[in-house]
Amino acid sequence: MLREEYRAALAFLRGRRRMLRLVTVCFLAGGLAAAIAAWTAFGSDPTLVTTLMEQVGELLDSKQIADGAGQLDAFRLFLANFWASGITLLYGGVPFLYLPLWPMALNAGMLGVVSAAALRLGIPPAALAASLLPHGVFEIPALLISGTLGLTFCHSIVRRILRLPEPLPLIVLIHELLRTTVLVVLPLLALAAVIEAHVTGPIASLFL
Repeated sequence: MLREEYRAALAFLRGRRRMLRLVTVCFLAGGLAAAIAAWTAFGSDPTLVTTLMEQVGELLDSKQIADGAGQLDAFRLFLANFWASGITLLYGGVPFLYLPLWPMALNAGMLGVVSAAALRLGIPPAALAASLLPHGVFEIPALLISGTLGLTFCHSIVRRILRLPEPLPLIVLIHELLRTTVLVVLPLLALAAVIEAHVTGPIASLFL
């Protein structure tokens, strides 16, 4: 039965391939644009790099994703990402504004800016990649899928308000969104949290 649920969730996601591709392109373009802008700004005023990294540290502290010893906690990481994923989906319930794009833009921008700052501080590109990729290969797809689901929700509501045809009743659509979140997004986030807490650090340290 669980296998059939997974197949149904993946089939629903495959039906959103065009939107997923659009979301992916927007995410990559936004991150690249932010990285280029930040690289230029940091070159003009190097003190901005230190200020930014301090702010990033304060932001991470406010999320309370580390334990008492200062080590990343996988469960807290998962909860933080789960909350962000859920909010992205819920934003889709607001018609016409396409609010799920905003957390995607914020995450892409932060990733680009922090990457530019790290390179300006002299961190080797290999070390930067090693600090992002081990968990990012799971976390970023989960983020993109969450954004796609949120946009699907918003787009469907807009079409219903405009009295345009929709292939699925709203209750069925909500069921599909929740099933895909539980069976696809959450496992990706769980894997990302475990890897970020226990694997990413040791791998990145090999390149420093």
